[in-house]
Amino acid sequence: MTFTVNASDASGVASVTLYYWGPYSVSWAPKAMSWSGGTTWTTTLTYPNTGSGSWAGYNFYVYVLATDVFGNSSSLPPGSYYTITIAPYCIG
Repeated sequence: MTFTVNASDASGVASVTLYYWGPYSVSWAPKAMSWSGGTTWTTTLTYPNTGSGSWAGYNFYVYVLATDVFGNSSSLPPGSYYTITIAPYCIG
């Protein structure tokens, strides 16, 4: 699952981190995002292979924290998170 974010700041963006909480998580996990040019930052999360299968059919939660070159940070969405439901799939 690939995430793409547009982040900009007049002083410059130093880093962007995606935080996620998926099935079987016990806390928010950080995943650094890579600068792709301009204001675009991306990262990819892979589904873990658990004894119960994949994340299909479960809710997944994410938010992004961007930090400028002076250490100021801002989250998206502000003070909250997005909910993503992973759709079940069928092979065969």
